[in-house]
Amino acid sequence: MKIAMNRFISASTKIIILINLLFLFSSTIHADERKDSIPLSLKTNAVEWSVFAPNVAAEYGLNKHISADIDLGINAWNRPNNKKYRFMHITGELRYWTHEVFQKGFWGIHASAGSFNINKVKTLFFPFKKDYRYQGTFYNIGVGYGRRWNIDGHWDIEAEIGLGYYYALYDRYNCETCGAKLDENKKGFFGPTKVAVNLVYTLGKKEEKIKVLPAVYTPRPHKKLTPAEKYKNIEAIAEKYPFVREVGSEARRDRRLTVRFPVNNAVIKGEYMGNASSLRDILQAVQDISVDQYADLNSISITGFASPEGNEEYNRQLSKERAQALKEYILNFTSVDADIITISAEGEDWMGLRDAVAKSKMAEKNQILNIIDNTPEDLRKEKLIKLNGGQTWYKLLHTIFPWLRDACYINVWYKKK
Repeated sequence: MKIAMNRFISASTKIIILINLLFLFSSTIHADERKDSIPLSLKTNAVEWSVFAPNVAAEYGLNKHISADIDLGINAWNRPNNKKYRFMHITGELRYWTHEVFQKGFWGIHASAGSFNINKVKTLFFPFKKDYRYQGTFYNIGVGYGRRWNIDGHWDIEAEIGLGYYYALYDRYNCETCGAKLDENKKGFFGPTKVAVNLVYTLGKKEEKIKVLPAVYTPRPHKKLTPAEKYKNIEAIAEKYPFVREVGSEARRDRRLTVRFPVNNAVIKGEYMGNASSLRDILQAVQDISVDQYADLNSISITGFASPEGNEEYNRQLSKERAQALKEYILNFTSVDADIITISAEGEDWMGLRDAVAKSKMAEKNQILNIIDNTPEDLRKEKLIKLNGGQTWYKLLHTIFPWLRDACYINVWYKKK
């Protein structure tokens, strides 16, 4: 075992040096791109845990499309009947993300070094017979493809499969435990080099950038224009963005435009539940109105909401903070005055819940609607929690409540000159 450990240490040292060179090379080439805060991911592989192998990995974003990953794993336990699938490994990978670092799909090139002690076990990674015990070290290099899916804010699920070439140096034993060594061997073969289903937590998650097209200023013509000609541009803006309203018209109260928040949170996250599209439309509309020659940006109204779970007073404050967060976001990215943006806090969104349940296919739909329609607001929550032994409340928490945690009823008002 001492020889195997020395081989592992030697192999690991080479891999670490290779990884550092790759990291340095990529960082140098793309140094001019590293203008934003790049996130760091910590993760663990469920596939290795399935064979009782604790493991941990860290991944660092080097620039917009390149990241570097290193992971360690160990299985130091014997199985019953003297079965063995003991191993240690260190793996480094350089990844290219097709969309943006830590988002959607990626290609990777990886290299590993490790030690193993296998007996009476058939494995995916080592094509050895079960008639002998094998102990030694291995190296591999491979290419993989993977994809990441966001669960909630900083949490992601990541899957990857890799194929490549192995080279193993090992001793073969006839006895299961302490028999004499039969021979020393080396073997090269192609096979799967990486199989991973990772639970990922990202620190300092990079927000999706909201791109706004520059508004085009057209000089005022000398000839006198008809009202139809003057207001053609602002009316086109209002048609494109239905939340843009002329002063005096009816306000919109719907969720066609909304900015959503994670539970118990009032921080705007561009990548969360489609927020990027809503934020982009708001900023674009405000900017386009601001440069229009024949219309003034009059005001902006925002309403904040919270889902009904938790304390009512706390939820009202949370709904206010959500509306305020969107107001500050608009102020940060436009030149409008703070005085023209008004916010309101409506607390727990019971009407939004009712509308969503009415449109759903839930088996308990009628029971829920009956409670909402015929129970005082201060007693509804308790009845819903008890309904069907709590199963209905659990469904609401995970299927409908996330859509009620938002800043919505957004109206951008203009006045014709």
